[in-house]
Amino acid sequence: MAKELRIISVNFPFKNQAVVNEPHFGMASALFDFDAVVVRPFDLLPFLRRPTFRLGDEVGIEGEDYANLRERVTAKCGDLQRLLEQGGVLVIILDRLCRFQFDTNRHGYSSGGTLYTVSNFDFIEDQFSSFIQNGSGRNLRITMPQEPFARVLTHSQVEWTSFISTRAGYPLPDFRVFAENGAEAVVGGTSKLRAGHIVVLPNFRSLDEDEFLEACREYRFRGEATEAPKWVGSVPLPGEEKVKNEIRSIDEEALRLRSKRSAALAAGTALGDYRKLLFEKGKTHLEPIVLRALDDLGFGTKPSEILAGTLFEVDGRTTKGSVPGILEVKGSQNKIRLDEFTTLGPKIMADFERTGTQSKGVFVGNGLCTQRPDEREGDVVFSPHVLQAAKTQSICLINSVELFGVMHRLLSGQPTELEPIREKILNTSGYADLRAIYGKFPRP
Repeated sequence: MAKELRIISVNFPFKNQAVVNEPHFGMASALFDFDAVVVRPFDLLPFLRRPTFRLGDEVGIEGEDYANLRERVTAKCGDLQRLLEQGGVLVIILDRLCRFQFDTNRHGYSSGGTLYTVSNFDFIEDQFSSFIQNGSGRNLRITMPQEPFARVLTHSQVEWTSFISTRAGYPLPDFRVFAENGAEAVVGGTSKLRAGHIVVLPNFRSLDEDEFLEACREYRFRGEATEAPKWVGSVPLPGEEKVKNEIRSIDEEALRLRSKRSAALAAGTALGDYRKLLFEKGKTHLEPIVLRALDDLGFGTKPSEILAGTLFEVDGRTTKGSVPGILEVKGSQNKIRLDEFTTLGPKIMADFERTGTQSKGVFVGNGLCTQRPDEREGDVVFSPHVLQAAKTQSICLINSVELFGVMHRLLSGQPTELEPIREKILNTSGYADLRAIYGKFPRP
């Protein structure tokens, strides 16, 4: 039967009811009364009593606040020392470094002037904060897969918010790195200190709590068993090889299923992107899915480009069909206005002057994008001036809701001839009604 693990967590809430959660070091409990202590550096700003000011790269504070913050962050240093002396585990979750500075020369406290600093990492040692560098991301490389806390990272979702910029020395002797997020950038490591251990981990989006508690339990109690001698593994046991082969087979199948799941997740994400035709309005998200949808219809699109010798940028081109096309993609919570439309005409003329080829203007608009899509089919997403100008300039207008409807039919596997769709778009001046292609708009 596994030993009960007594664990307390500071500023890193657990859902597991067995864990005691505290917001900061203001608790009455003695930390050395636990087997494992988890600390994520907490925000010190709420404890300030006076306004702050910038002092170089740090936050300047007054002497009263310096003493207050220092007391807050170091209140349990003695407890943590006792925890390690008796074989406990201290887990540090790396979070953003906040450093404050008190300059005695600012108000003439001292003739020479002395700088005193305090950070939210000072519950370990003053020097430890010098190894911390702020930054965020999700990139991660496990260097020691057999490490118990490396398994925690593998089974959780990591989103680091700071890292150790160099291999930490004092106060972490013999620091063993098991996870990196870049060159000379560490987010996972462990150090044996006195009879206990300090473990450094990155921040998490979601944590596998069972795996975490098991790793703490392994660190805390593994020293209580007799260490197996090196020769013990050479003593044969009946059926052991069969079990090892079965484990290898299961591992291979698990790897195959993980790869298959990753591929399925990617496919699901790519499929879900078609919904962006219904609500997106920004260049970053709406434009790529419009190009992809037109590619699915066989237009052979090219990405956005700056027209050589001009300041004009076109959102893309079509290369298949009776004539080439130049694309403009816009989204808006309102109807598409004339000033959003009129930029396309000059681009077409500038391209014609540059290449000698007359291209068809195709304007895809996601107007009224926050309204239900089945309530904004037709030309209602374009202002009357845009509808008139498109006819005059022989530019085709496409409602992106209707483009979604066409894609819905295509993805459902219903027979769909693509060439007539392409030619309808390339030969329409003004609004191109695509509703007849897909019929009734799909509803939940």
